[in-house]
Amino acid sequence: MVSKAQIALDQQHLEAALQALEIARSINRDDPRLQIVDSRLSKMRTELGSTVIQAAINAGNYERAAALLDEAARAKPYRRRSSLSCAATWGVGERKRKRID
Repeated sequence: MVSKAQIALDQQHLEAALQALEIARSINRDDPRLQIVDSRLSKMRTELGSTVIQAAINAGNYERAAALLDEAARAKPYRRRSSLSCAATWGVGERKRKRID
């Protein structure tokens, strides 16, 4: 089943790969190949996700793009940002930066 998941990923059949991966995981949770396929699947989802969002924006479907962005934000684990990166993101000047905790 892991091989089937790898083949599906090679052919960019995301749903088939995910289904085969979950079946393989239920058969043998300790198979070391599962991590490799999980990593590939995660990377492909990220790449395809941004492509789908960009396509929605290009088509003028901003509501769909916003929904996809919300979905991606919920799926991605929260990572706390430092006060410097937050200030840089929002364009706050050197003298006006405050520590955000």
